[in-house]
Amino acid sequence: MSLINQLLERGYKLQSEGSQNYRIVGYAGLIIKGNYWYSHSMGKGGNATTLLEMLKKVSDLRGSVKYPSIPGTHHYITQNHCTVADPIYKLSTQARNYLIYRGIQSQLLDQLEQKKLLGENNRGYLSFIGYDDSGQVRCVSHRAYSKFMRVKSFESKGSDKRFCFSIPAIQESSKCIIVEGPIDALSIACMENLKYNKGYFNSHILTSCGSNTSHLTTRLRQLRPTAIYLALDTDEVGQSITERLLQQFRNGSTPISVIIGVGGKDPNDWLMERLKSS
Repeated sequence: MSLINQLLERGYKLQSEGSQNYRIVGYAGLIIKGNYWYSHSMGKGGNATTLLEMLKKVSDLRGSVKYPSIPGTHHYITQNHCTVADPIYKLSTQARNYLIYRGIQSQLLDQLEQKKLLGENNRGYLSFIGYDDSGQVRCVSHRAYSKFMRVKSFESKGSDKRFCFSIPAIQESSKCIIVEGPIDALSIACMENLKYNKGYFNSHILTSCGSNTSHLTTRLRQLRPTAIYLALDTDEVGQSITERLLQQFRNGSTPISVIIGVGGKDPNDWLMERLKSS
């Protein structure tokens, strides 16, 4: 029996990619041709037996995974009680190397994994996890790290963008930096550590992930930061958000200002430029 027939019998959906290649729907970068498979995101492939074993392991893990809570708590949130129910795993070597290539320091990745803020989903996407105040997973933002992935970014079904990924500060009352995407947040944390050599958790770093400014203002008021800094992209969308936030907070008691980067359109470009010049 062919691999394709075995997959269809097990309930997997296949999508034709031309040249007798097929893709398993829901598994980005995984190509089937005849009785062999190859995953661009993992950088490996094999025969029918190895693929079926791998898919079974993923299926088994989906039924038993638990979401660890935010740091400082001992509560565990299972799939049955969690709004966002996608299983999250540790970073693969490929995902880690991609982030390091983007200038993100390995020590930060280790700490984010330990705090259950960063991982990888079963489709090979980076997963950035956002929690509410009770420690429940409320938003999981996924980002592609391979050029072969057609969808570059998305949030898990059931995600609430009011609780997008953020990097928490060690102290409750600290300055807050707002960026657009999760990798920008990691870049800001690295730049702060490079500048002050005090670690990665000295500022609250919030991501917008496409949420509206009312969500951001609500989160800012809850954090009550000592100062607000905007490090949004220099493109039209980023500047529009910057202007709206400046207007909303300009007459408030919390000082707000804009971080001006050099050498690119977003904080990750700024980090890369800084590393090149150092």
